[in-house]
Amino acid sequence: MTAEQDRFFTAIYLDRRKPLLEYAESNLHNHALAEEAVQQAFEIACRKIEDFQNCPKPEGWIFRSLEFVISNMKSRLRTETAALVAAHTLNLFNQK
Repeated sequence: MTAEQDRFFTAIYLDRRKPLLEYAESNLHNHALAEEAVQQAFEIACRKIEDFQNCPKPEGWIFRSLEFVISNMKSRLRTETAALVAAHTLNLFNQK
């Protein structure tokens, strides 16, 4: 990352982190998961810094990345919950 890219990234991070965290928390209903989601969105931006920096609306870019991260997290949580319920149900039937 160049010095210019670092300044750009840092400015967006400082400006958008709090509203993104509030949005993530309102969707995930869990502060720790919201923190993780925002961190993942910024990691994506860091890995794709040239695309991020050159897009016309970087605030929208990072927001959209966060939406994808949240969607993936919710999907993963649903899958994990379903697996736990299935395992618990199977355990109940095996106890009889």
